[in-house]
Amino acid sequence: MTYCVKCGTKNERNASACIRCGASLFANDPHREDECFGLPHGSMVASIVFGLIIIFAGVSWLVGFDFWKLFWPLLLIIFGLLIIIGSFYKFRRS
Repeated sequence: MTYCVKCGTKNERNASACIRCGASLFANDPHREDECFGLPHGSMVASIVFGLIIIFAGVSWLVGFDFWKLFWPLLLIIFGLLIIIGSFYKFRRS
């Protein structure tokens, strides 16, 4: 049995909407929780991007390059790319 998060009504296990109030029973869909930036496993992608930025900052500090001049523009470009890629992915999936 699946309980509706909105009204608490018991529903069949394979039901997609509540029989009483009609609310979606997939509010806590584990597949959707795994998305970030609209991409599956997007949180992993974001973690890799942030890790690469940190590594690049460390290497640039060691070689004497002023990383902070490039940090904000680089961060904006990366976020923009992730959002665009996520949008294309969602559009293709629907």
